[in-house]
Amino acid sequence: MGAIDARAVRLFTAKLLVATVAMAVAVLAVSTALGGMLADAGTMMRLVFLAACGGAGMVAYLVAAAVLGVEELRQFTSYVRTKLHRGE
Repeated sequence: MGAIDARAVRLFTAKLLVATVAMAVAVLAVSTALGGMLADAGTMMRLVFLAACGGAGMVAYLVAAAVLGVEELRQFTSYVRTKLHRGE
């Protein structure tokens, strides 16, 4: 096992931190926009709210990671495409 490239680790960590901040901002924005509907909401509406917040956060994180060039995201999407193409 070789030496750890501290610069690469710091760069990777910074990219993930930026993507995480983008995700948090998206979740906060959706939560703020839709939060008022939860006062008298039932279980189904709360689940919709949760899915909207989670979906917005996921999209924001993935877009930010792609824009920042996170290599592991490219590896993951390539793996998923291969599995979907083969039908496994």
